Amino acid sequence: GDRRAMLAVAERRLEAGEEVLCSYGGRSNVLLYRTYGFTTPACYEPGWSFIVRPNLVMPIYETYMPEDERGLLIVFESKEIDPTLCKAMNLVAAAGHEAADFLRLLCARC
Repeated sequence: GDRRAMLAVAERRLEAGEEVLCSYGGRSNVLLYRTYGFTTPACYEPGWSFIVRPNLVMPIYETYMPEDERGLLIVFESKEIDPTLCKAMNLVAAAGHEAADFLRLLCARC
């Protein structure tokens, strides 16, 4: 098949002519725009997101992150802990550093 194809799977049997809706989940406008190229009115935005740009915090990354992970984009979400933040915190801890210090410095810089 085409690697660019998108497959949608229904959770239940659909009737002919029935309207089908697609949910993008509870994503902020930042992530909707970055991922899909559109946003929703601010009144419908479920929360906020902030994406850490490695080039703006490179001294922190150089101190705490393994060299091969210093390009990691970390996403902060107001509703949940993003997997990228978990990954970063685990990498920092595995490198023998204090993950809380890393997070504190990132928040102070951003």
